[in-house]
This record gives sequence, structure tokens and C-alpha cells, in this order.
Amino acid sequence: MGRLLVSLLIVLLTACTGKPPVETQKRPTVPPPERVMSDFFNPTSQSALTQGGRAITGHVPTPMPVTIPEPVPVKALSASQAARRAYFTPLINSVALSEGVDPALLHAVITQESGYKPGAASNKKAVGLMQLIPGTAQRFGLQPWERTDPAKNIRAGAQYLKWLIKRFNGSLVLAIAGYNAGEGAVQKYGNQIPPYRETQNYVRCVLAYYHRYQQRSRDQTLAMTNPAHRLERASGHPAEEPRDRMRDTSDIGQP
Repeated sequence: MGRLLVSLLIVLLTACTGKPPVETQKRPTVPPPERVMSDFFNPTSQSALTQGGRAITGHVPTPMPVTIPEPVPVKALSASQAARRAYFTPLINSVALSEGVDPALLHAVITQESGYKPGAASNKKAVGLMQLIPGTAQRFGLQPWERTDPAKNIRAGAQYLKWLIKRFNGSLVLAIAGYNAGEGAVQKYGNQIPPYRETQNYVRCVLAYYHRYQQRSRDQTLAMTNPAHRLERASGHPAEEPRDRMRDTSDIGQP
């Protein structure tokens, strides 16, 4: 009898309100796994992990058009600088290759920063071939006593340059300016070269050395790949003759 009365009351309430009974009303739901995936991986999500997509996409504001200064004439290296450059070139090129940085860029920065002196130090507490200040060295994993180690100094400097290039969307000019004045100064002046005389001159000199070392690398590559050069070496260099004779007679007896 009691159950019959409850059923009648439910029917009366449904008729009066026009809504289905509570136990039969359906509500749209999102399966928990889909909701989590949407929150974490939707580029427009505002979740703490994505921050509106920035943490996923690595978005960096596009810099304004940069005024590229004209490279200035730079003097040739002295005999002592050239000797130090020759000594450190294998190490510099090796680090550049492993870090994915143009070796010519590392050479240009080192030429301007220290003149290839591993013990160079400035009044701003920058030391080593790439003149790392304590904050930058620590930022890229160096202990204070490791800043003057040539290999570790070059690697940390290369990593910083690489980071700057990515930070400024591939702008080499802004990366060079940031290496001298700090990325904060570049951002402060609207992603332009800061109007500091030292930084302006620094960018011009590094660009000049960079273009010089790039051209030298191209000339060396061209000389090694030029057919005329290779023929001259094959016919006139004593070290090449035995190999050439073996090659020339290797097909004897072949059909």
C-alpha cells in the first residue's frame, strides 16, 4: 500500500511540473579521461599545466623588425692571437658541432670577448674564453671553479647563445646583443639592440668577425671540393701518388 502511494505521488508531481522524475532524468556527462585530456592538451586550455597553450607550444612573441647594423672593419688577429686560435679551434668546433651552433659564431664571440685567452677576466667578473659572468655560468650548470675550464666555458657560452637565438625567434643580431647586454635589456627596448654604445659596437664587431669566419669556411670548403684542386693534388702531391697508381691498376684483368 505504501509503495502504491509513493508511485502515485511521483506521477502527480511529474504531471504538475512537466519534468521527468528525478531518478529517470539524464544529465550530460563527460567521461573523466576525455575531460583530463582536454584540460591538459587543448592549446586554448587555461589549465595550470598549459597556461593557455604557452607551455605546450613554447610560444615567443615575434620581435619587431630589427635594424641590422653594418659590420665595421676589424683588424686582423695578431700572431699570438692566431696561434691561440689555431690551438683552440678543434675544441671550439667540436663543441659547436655537439651543441648545434655555427662554429663561425663561437669564433666570432670568442675573438671579441677574450682574444682566445682562456684566463681573460673583466672588471664585471666575467672570465674565460667566452667571458661568462657568475650568474650565466650557474644558469648553465657550471660551478664557480669551472668557469675558467676552456671546454666547459665554451660549452656553457654556446648553450647560452643557442638559448638566445631561440628566445629571439632566430634573430642572430638580437642574440648577439643579448649576449653582451642581457636578454632583459633587449626586451626592455622592444626587442631591439639596446642603445648602449658598448653593445652597439659589440654587435658590429661580432658580426664582422662572423662574416669573416664564415667566408673563410666557405673558401676552405670550396678549395677541398673544387675538381681542379682535387686533380692537382692527385697528380702533384707525393702522398696521393701511391693511392692513385693502385686505383689506376685495380681494374687489370677485369672484363
